Amino acid sequence: MINNMKLSVLAKNRRFSVTLIICLVIIVYLIFIALRSGQPIFKTQNSQLLIGYGAVNGQLLSQGDYWRLCVSQFTHVNLYHLLINVVFLFILGLYIERNSGLLTVLFVYFFGGIVGQYASVFFNPSLVSSGASQAICSLAGFLVIRFFRVWRTSKVTGIAVLLCIIIQCYLDLHFAHRLKEGHIFGFVIGVMISLILYKRKNLLGRTR
Repeated sequence: MINNMKLSVLAKNRRFSVTLIICLVIIVYLIFIALRSGQPIFKTQNSQLLIGYGAVNGQLLSQGDYWRLCVSQFTHVNLYHLLINVVFLFILGLYIERNSGLLTVLFVYFFGGIVGQYASVFFNPSLVSSGASQAICSLAGFLVIRFFRVWRTSKVTGIAVLLCIIIQCYLDLHFAHRLKEGHIFGFVIGVMISLILYKRKNLLGRTR
């Protein structure tokens, strides 16, 4: 009981946010890549250029560069795509972090992102996969299962979940003429994690 109280106090007094840190790393990494390659920050980056900074394709993955499935989530083709991702990441990730904990948001983000990136490469091995969209779709999938609860506690987050899904579907259909596999798999992973945790919480509640 005392240990739980201490953990609760530490959580409330924690002054840093892992969600904010991820957002800052994504922004700083794009600036670093642009400066290192001698290109303007606002210029669309060449996907082949991003391979040198962690982006992934089928050939590299077949060579055993599995670390790219994680690092590629921090590389972005252009600033506008990055800003959209960062806004949704901050809103959705911060809500999950505050209500389900730091480890939960990290697991949903990175596991969903890794599975999503792998799916992108698996179905489109010749294309370069990058960006945090797959991971953010995982966050959205996680919150969809708890949507009505989210809506009651934070209408901003509820609206963000809807907008994230709508905008991502629109962009996929507009540019790729289909829903991208990476986004679908990322979303499904988020849904599955949410269902497992929800069921586990209910089971624990019944045994007490």
